[in-house]
Amino acid sequence: MQQGVSTWNRWRVEYPDISPNLANANLKDLNLEYVNLSSCNFSGADLYNTNFNKSMI
Repeated sequence: MQQGVSTWNRWRVEYPDISPNLANANLKDLNLEYVNLSSCNFSGADLYNTNFNKSMI
């Protein structure tokens, strides 16, 4: 995700069988608008004040 939304979403299209493991990730205060987050594991992740508007979860 550090490389941007378009790079992340392109990677998700190229590797649809991979379920990203974001367990315990610090996603606090991030703008994840329009990000494809389907099938991600968010267990224990810090999602405080994270923007998920128009994201695919």
